[in-house]
Amino acid sequence: MKPFIAIIFAVVSSSYSYAQSSNVQGYYITNANDSIQATIKLPTQFFSKSILLSGLLSKVEMTDSLNGNKTWRPKDLTLRSFGFNYNGTDYRFYSPNCSKSFHRFLQAVVLGANTNLYVYQTVDEQERPLGAVYTFEKADGTCMFLNIAEPRLEMYRKKLKEFYNQHEELQQLINTKLTSRALIESDVLEIVRAANQPK
Repeated sequence: MKPFIAIIFAVVSSSYSYAQSSNVQGYYITNANDSIQATIKLPTQFFSKSILLSGLLSKVEMTDSLNGNKTWRPKDLTLRSFGFNYNGTDYRFYSPNCSKSFHRFLQAVVLGANTNLYVYQTVDEQERPLGAVYTFEKADGTCMFLNIAEPRLEMYRKKLKEFYNQHEELQQLINTKLTSRALIESDVLEIVRAANQPK
């Protein structure tokens, strides 16, 4: 009987751990570029109180003086981004027009004059990373997606060279990058930072 009770407790407590939340002061920015102060409801793990970032990818619950309590989703055309600080770490989520088709808020990695870089991180039930999709957004709104589950590294280079086909210096840099899976993240960051350098 004791093992049965232990199993029931483990199942109930693990499912309950995803039902916790904390409130934090943050903001959101509308497509009209208005910045609104808001209280953001963060999904957290019961025992560790760490943020369940996966719980913020498809919706976010906020309270503010204009809208009261409201749940925002990536497809909402009036919301551009939201952000907050939690335990000393800044979090920024965006809803670029090109991401609305797969209905996910994206975390900002680089915000630049010529290219913004966002990431959508897939995780398992314990919030361990499984993979990532990078979204590159040019200043004109043109987007390109790079799924790092793609097995062939030459496909990364090909897609990036097509995306930046008007930028000769960047073409040369891309030719020297994305040769090792261990360096994908640092190579992508270097390419985007180079794209944001003035010509």
